[in-house]
Amino acid sequence: TIRIFNEFRDRDLTSLAHRITVPTLVIAGEYDEVASLQSVQEFASKLHHGTLKVFDHAGHVVPLEMPLTVASSIRHWLHDLE
Repeated sequence: TIRIFNEFRDRDLTSLAHRITVPTLVIAGEYDEVASLQSVQEFASKLHHGTLKVFDHAGHVVPLEMPLTVASSIRHWLHDLE
């Protein structure tokens, strides 16, 4: 499992983003030290129907750091899709 995580972590998936054609919510933390905000913004901009939500005062694991805030954001995003 750790080997798979490390392989995934080191890959830049931006070149594949254009292949994702479904609505996608990209969640990022303002202080993420693993995936820079610039790289996340670039990835989200390549999506056909991408929405980027940046959480202030959060790092790399936003759902663990702010579970209620993330859940609320996902609910609102899903509601807006309807």
